[in-house]
Amino acid sequence: MEYKVALCDDDEKIASKIMEAFNNELHAHNLEATIDYYSSGNVLIEAVKEKHYNLALLDIDMTPLNGFDTAQSICSISSDTRIVFVTSHEELVFDTFEYTPFYFIRKKYYETGVKKLIGDKSSLKFAVYHMDFDNKLGWSDKDPLTGLQHAINKGEFRNTGVEAEFARTVNAHWDYSLGLGYGNPEIRDPSKKNSKWEQDAGRIDIAAALTYRADKVRSTMTFKYLGDRECYSIYGDVPSRIRLTWNTIYDITPRDTVSLTLNNLLDHKNYANRYGNLELPLNWRLSYSHRF
Repeated sequence: MEYKVALCDDDEKIASKIMEAFNNELHAHNLEATIDYYSSGNVLIEAVKEKHYNLALLDIDMTPLNGFDTAQSICSISSDTRIVFVTSHEELVFDTFEYTPFYFIRKKYYETGVKKLIGDKSSLKFAVYHMDFDNKLGWSDKDPLTGLQHAINKGEFRNTGVEAEFARTVNAHWDYSLGLGYGNPEIRDPSKKNSKWEQDAGRIDIAAALTYRADKVRSTMTFKYLGDRECYSIYGDVPSRIRLTWNTIYDITPRDTVSLTLNNLLDHKNYANRYGNLELPLNWRLSYSHRF
């Protein structure tokens, strides 16, 4: 399935960076999408009347029509288009909830790096990044009586790290990639007395992928590792997460596709987060899609 994405931002340089990061994520997860860029909300609204988008990335601070008004118009035209707000104004994060956004991207993010092409079949990327913001949304601890959690403002967040990736196309059918990352994600709640910076997520991230392509078949094996994770109360550190996934897509016709996904092939006991929530054990999904 190819997703259709609209990106609306009156700052072309920022829009270019968002588009590049978005395309990198799509490639990493073996997904396909068409991204259309719009410099104003009015132009995007007119386009939505003629074209359906699965996802709309909207800058909030635009003129003459801001992101909130743009989102309201889009939702009235296409109710199943998911909205993601993009802004450098941290204080607006809670104002976005009225529009039921799918996600919220902050612009206060700094990254620099290099990409080196090795011949015409290989590439090497290296990046250094830093992010920090004041209001990080997260989950409360489980209520001891009900076992329920609710969304809270966890306070200040910062993360500085490095990433590296090597990718190679072996031939017309095979390619592979290997990525390594190390960061130091920390959080601090200034509302608490004598608060200090504490680890908020895993520090070590490893990803590898092997892909095979033929005329009608695309098959990818993906390995992901998340280690050196945060501490969970008296139980110590959250165990490392190891996930092996195999996804195969077969095009029966140009309009008909069948896919098989095998998740957690190693049947590893993976904790999704520090709250003791487990991911599914070995499982599979078989799906069929038709494009009209």
